[in-house]
Amino acid sequence: MQNETSLQFIIYDIFKTQIEFGTYRYGERLPKIEDTCTLLMVSLDTVRSAYRRLQREGYITLSKNTGSIVKTDYPETEIEQHIQSFFARRKDAFMDLLQSMPILFGNIQLAAWKNVSKDKLDSLEKLIASRQVHPSYLIMQYLNLIYGSLGNPLLMRLVQKICIQYMIPFFSLKDYRSYIDAETDAVFFRTGLCRRKDWAALYTASMDFIDIYTTAVQNFYESRITGALPLQQAAFTWSSYKKTSQICYSLALDLMTTVGRGGYKEGDYLPSIGRLAEEKQVSVSTVRRTLSLLNSIGMTRSVNGVGTQILGVDQIEANCGWTEPQVKKLLTDFTYSFQIFLLSCRDTATAAFSYADEECILSYISQIDLFKNVNRPDLITSYSLKFIAQAAPYQTIRTVYHELFQQLLWGYPMRSRLGDQDAINSYYLPYLDDMAVCLKRSDAEGYAMILEELLQHQAEVILDVLMELKYTEACIPLT
Repeated sequence: MQNETSLQFIIYDIFKTQIEFGTYRYGERLPKIEDTCTLLMVSLDTVRSAYRRLQREGYITLSKNTGSIVKTDYPETEIEQHIQSFFARRKDAFMDLLQSMPILFGNIQLAAWKNVSKDKLDSLEKLIASRQVHPSYLIMQYLNLIYGSLGNPLLMRLVQKICIQYMIPFFSLKDYRSYIDAETDAVFFRTGLCRRKDWAALYTASMDFIDIYTTAVQNFYESRITGALPLQQAAFTWSSYKKTSQICYSLALDLMTTVGRGGYKEGDYLPSIGRLAEEKQVSVSTVRRTLSLLNSIGMTRSVNGVGTQILGVDQIEANCGWTEPQVKKLLTDFTYSFQIFLLSCRDTATAAFSYADEECILSYISQIDLFKNVNRPDLITSYSLKFIAQAAPYQTIRTVYHELFQQLLWGYPMRSRLGDQDAINSYYLPYLDDMAVCLKRSDAEGYAMILEELLQHQAEVILDVLMELKYTEACIPLT
């Protein structure tokens, strides 16, 4: 089966949707493969594979002489049926996403603008000035140039997912301009603000465009999608994994979560391999690979004839295989996830705690006290992010944070670089007290600022470790 997170599928899905919406009609040519490579910044092989799939499924014909010609001949009534069906099934997801975007992406987008190079700005302005590029390709180019500046492939997979399913379809409508009050000059305006480093105005302009797009989609649904909505709505989904994860990764995450909750304590031994295989309903070989993975990140140590023991924070450093390719990959994935958390946590935390009821807040305060009592105040950051993944007011945020939290667990070895447990406690305890004060007086914004400060402290440590280990691909902007 085609991997739906692959670039091949992304390009295929763009053109499939546009053909079904009548953006390209029978007998018309799709962009040349070379032009698509330039517009979407992907390789020739990737585009060829996407076009060949379109050919196999009967959407186009391919020829060296004539290029890529649309083969399907949809009448206007069928095109409208495609539009009605596509958007009707996604109304709930669209509305939820529109409410989530400024919360989830507001500060991320600003950070991305701050890292865009002059050459990338030149490329974006040149593309817009040509006035010959279809809006959907302009959107993809815009997202790749802006968000790509953060060097985070995990973030790009999320952005591309949203773009393909919730932006390109709208901008592929032939009459989309009748719903949206925005011109391409607005992008010129934002690039100008970026060149002048007027970040406050740039943030406002970016939020204004989200408002414009939100209003446009709402108007579209009210005036165009007139039929009854299906009871089974297509929910927003996203996977933080580029490919389907191995079972041992999922099992490792499950065991790490259990340790984090205190199910296994320092010095404890995990159940035997046979018992774990039976409890988790996996093969013995899967359990062996899982334990090898946990050993490699310094969380456990297997003792011949005894079992696999949970190690303390002071033992991680010596037992972690910092330079092993697998560990480097996991720590890189952790860093990508951490960057998104850091750049979005203030707004998402504010939204979650503003939305949470009194019972949730009291439960959270009790958890703060528990962390102090068990001498693990450092658990507050991961607990906070998990709380957001459960309590955020919109499903999109909950879905994204849940996926990111899985990747965050791979940063377990970083605990050893924060100092010994006493040093960690002395740093975190004042923050726990301040958090409790903010929550007791319903100060969601104050709490969110404290959480952001904690993550910034961890970011400084993470960057130092990455530079020391020469993890160049993971040295992305974290502050």
